[in-house]
Amino acid sequence: LGATGPIGPTGADGSNGTNGATGPTGPTGPTGNNGTNGSNGATGATGPTGPTGTTGPTGSTGPTGATGAQGGAITIQYTFSTTTTDADPGNGFLRLSSATQNTSTTIRTDLLDSASTDWSAVLATFADSTNTVKGHIRLFKTFDSTKWLVFTVSAVASPSGYNNITVANVGSSAASPFANGDPITLTFERAGDVGAPGGPTGPTGPTGDTGATGATGPTGATGATGPTGPTGPTGATGATGPTGPTGPNNTVTSFATAIPVDNTSTLSFSSQTTRNVVYFQIPFSITVNQVSFYTSTVTTSGTAKVCVYSANGATKHIDVTTATISATGVISTAVSSVALSPGAYYAAIGCGSACSLTVVSAPVEGTSTMFGAGTPASKPIWHGTVTHASGACDATLGTITGGTGRTPAFRLDN
Repeated sequence: LGATGPIGPTGADGSNGTNGATGPTGPTGPTGNNGTNGSNGATGATGPTGPTGTTGPTGSTGPTGATGAQGGAITIQYTFSTTTTDADPGNGFLRLSSATQNTSTTIRTDLLDSASTDWSAVLATFADSTNTVKGHIRLFKTFDSTKWLVFTVSAVASPSGYNNITVANVGSSAASPFANGDPITLTFERAGDVGAPGGPTGPTGPTGDTGATGATGPTGATGATGPTGPTGPTGATGATGPTGPTGPNNTVTSFATAIPVDNTSTLSFSSQTTRNVVYFQIPFSITVNQVSFYTSTVTTSGTAKVCVYSANGATKHIDVTTATISATGVISTAVSSVALSPGAYYAAIGCGSACSLTVVSAPVEGTSTMFGAGTPASKPIWHGTVTHASGACDATLGTITGGTGRTPAFRLDN
């Protein structure tokens, strides 16, 4: 083939073709901007009322109001005082006669109550009943009625400015339920007067017929044994047995604490508290029924005290007081059968009442005091003085102060 020739000139436009079929709808375009708001519409009609809601919870209880005044026939307000003396308790005060309140026998009330109201005329009527018990008083703490006392009333006295009401306690919440300054309420209930005696006693009715005898009851329990009868007469004395062998003599019927060589050796005393003491020994048993000494001078009449103690001073065996000594001579005084065993003892003498006496004594130590003031340390002192209660001998001898004077001399007799 030969080469392609050049392109010829463009031909004239052809006539329009027929319209093709409509294509499918394209996608939605983007939303346009909001338009301006329209004007408000007219208000609609009111809708129907909704149902009632449920009831809310109950609120808390408010505080209790103040207690009202106590009821009763007579009611008086006081302030309690713990003072118990018999005196005007002061305006508006009430007191009792005992610190243990339910043992009180008197209530002391002022004529004015705690609000200064005068109750004198009313208080004076508390004993008007002709009954022995005039009425009842109840006292209680005004704002705590668990604290109370109840009394019967028997009398009313009216000192200046107050009343003394005689009472007897018949009940209480405690022995002493009230404190000083407590507000107290007094209530009084009057007892009625004693009624008029009844009419005369009616005649005694006729004796009724005797009833039939009842069946015999069971035998009672045996009674207690009666008291022992009197002792029968003493039987005849039996024949005397043979005499036994003679035993050693270990008992004496008389003994002296010291034997004065003459009556120029003397001891004087005038104190009711100082006792002159002497140490002595008994070699045999003796039952003492009498104590004696010799008075050589009586300056002031009076009684003397004589006592005997054990060697350790812990036991008092004899304690006697003489009759009043007004003359010289032997003075003997009875003793209630005191048994003394062999051993060492102390005797003491002094005034039982106011006195001034001189008695015969044992001789004094000549050139030493080794038995009295000069006694070796920690050893028994044989003569000296002790101090006792006035006019008495103490239960124990006590501490002896060694002396240099003479020692008392006594007889002890059966």
